[in-house]
Amino acid sequence: MKVSKKVSGVEYAIRDIVSSAKDLEKQGKTIDYLNIGDPAQYGFHPPENVKQAYIDAIKKDQNYYSASEGIQELRSAIAEKENSKGLSIGADDVLITNGVSEGLDMVMS
Repeated sequence: MKVSKKVSGVEYAIRDIVSSAKDLEKQGKTIDYLNIGDPAQYGFHPPENVKQAYIDAIKKDQNYYSASEGIQELRSAIAEKENSKGLSIGADDVLITNGVSEGLDMVMS
């Protein structure tokens, strides 16, 4: 797979920000680290409709691992949205990842 020129220059800037945050913390400032993927510990909780969707999925036995490349319906919807912007891609061109860092690592590896 050929890596996009846009992607090859991407850095994970949050690491520099965390370093600066640690310095501020040493100065007595209170820092909320929202970069760690657990916003609930800072009082940010999912909306009720999202909680209900989780409950409904569990009741329908839809709480299992999906295909490694992502759910087909989601991949198709993403391809359709991108095609509406003038791209020409199919669901097989879409890969769902757990985040930007994982996605970039997969693309550049």
